[in-house]
Amino acid sequence: MLRLLREGDAGGPKRLTPGDVYRLLDQRLQATAARPCGGGAARMSELTVAVNRRYEPLPGPGQQVSGGR
Repeated sequence: MLRLLREGDAGGPKRLTPGDVYRLLDQRLQATAARPCGGGAARMSELTVAVNRRYEPLPGPGQQVSGGR
């Protein structure tokens, strides 16, 4: 979790909420016993806990995709 908060996730949103962190960790840890349990309660899962340092905005119409994607 700390690595995710420090480094971010290129496929994640600009600001990470507890719900985003849960979802991203659950995806990364699918085949391990370390999977997170629960997904946040009510509006608490919408609270921003960190800025995603690897955020990559999606290109708008007519914009070219950089980075070979």
